[in-house]
Amino acid sequence: MKTEWNTSLVSSIIQEYVTKHNIQIIITFDKYGVSGHTNHQAAYRGALQYVKTSGNGTVSLYKLPSVSLVRKYIGLGDLPLAILSSRMVKTSSPKNSLLFLSSPGQYLITHKAMRQHSSQLVWFRWLYVIFSRYMVINELEKVSL
Repeated sequence: MKTEWNTSLVSSIIQEYVTKHNIQIIITFDKYGVSGHTNHQAAYRGALQYVKTSGNGTVSLYKLPSVSLVRKYIGLGDLPLAILSSRMVKTSSPKNSLLFLSSPGQYLITHKAMRQHSSQLVWFRWLYVIFSRYMVINELEKVSL
């Protein structure tokens, strides 16, 4: 977490995947990285650089916005605020802001996926899995270039 990833290198790796798999949409973190994680921030900067410099205009970039610590850990209690904030995003097209709500079954699938990373499941990550709104509520905002 203490190593800064090179933005140009991240961008070139993204370019390889976009070209190889004919990708049209990239979804990444926002500039704060949701949790302040430097790798998450580097993923955003690399994706942004790629989309800005690719020049082809065929790849759209969406970001997962960071929310305050209180909102991050109130789980479904954040739903009214998420709905309100997604409607307040200044957009010219309905496809510029998307709101996703996981069903109970989908939540259990993500919970199972998190358990596959047993080395990562220290006590505070269990709190994240139980209380984080990101386990059930996710917004995506289209990045305007």
